[in-house]
Amino acid sequence: MKVSITFNVDVDILKDFSDNLKKNSEFPDDVIEELMKSYVENTDTDTVVDGGTDTNTDTDYEKLTEILLTKCRIKYRVGQFADIVLRKLLEAGVATEEEVMQMQTASGKITSNKYHVSFGIYCRENFKTSFPLLITTEQKIKYDVSPPKFLVNPLIIRNEKFHLSAQWYTYNREPMENWIRSHLPKWFKRATEEQKADMTKFIYNR
Repeated sequence: MKVSITFNVDVDILKDFSDNLKKNSEFPDDVIEELMKSYVENTDTDTVVDGGTDTNTDTDYEKLTEILLTKCRIKYRVGQFADIVLRKLLEAGVATEEEVMQMQTASGKITSNKYHVSFGIYCRENFKTSFPLLITTEQKIKYDVSPPKFLVNPLIIRNEKFHLSAQWYTYNREPMENWIRSHLPKWFKRATEEQKADMTKFIYNR
């Protein structure tokens, strides 16, 4: 199927273009189509999706992050969002080692005692939850009694196994999105090309 395209071009360039077409016995439609095809192919080779050179800017990474958040806002409830997206980001190393340690603290004294974790305000300040975001497998086996408050399926962060909190409510979505918004673009800048390609694919497949 063919479509008609209208655009403006400098008259001198158009004259030179027309003269060269006549000289080479070519049709303008074919030449422009090949030019467009070549442009798309060359642009694709510069993206992280195909493992080529990363030409993205900070703004590009911010846009990718917003694409992820927008797609997931429509598709996933807050608990699914945490289990699928936050899990992926944590396993990819988006949180620093210090932040992972802080995610194992609880701001609620009862919760802190129940799960034998340190007191800390990181989860409350960043995710509006008094629960730890992460507990170890040992802690889950010993202290996460029925009904469980942490997801059964573990996640691996820097070769260590954790269980992610299952305590998510509507009011947790906005702070979770804000945390992702402040962390994911920074991660992209320090990630390897392979990691960038994998995360970009993950975002567009949501």
